[in-house]
Amino acid sequence: MAADVRGGADLTVGAPHVLFRTTGSHGDWDVVSDGSRFLIAIPAGADASAPFTILWNRLAQLGTTARSPNP
Repeated sequence: MAADVRGGADLTVGAPHVLFRTTGSHGDWDVVSDGSRFLIAIPAGADASAPFTILWNRLAQLGTTARSPNP
């Protein structure tokens, strides 16, 4: 859901409305750091119930640094 907000001398908040629709109930979602996009995990196809893992910046989590392919 979303609502229009207008600033100024008086703060005005509009009525809530649907921002976008998804099918089913999905709890796996996040917002990018600048707030411009959403990432929503939506099951698809025969493997809809199969878990998946996204590794983000894995080398930093391991405490190592990336190596250049050309030394």
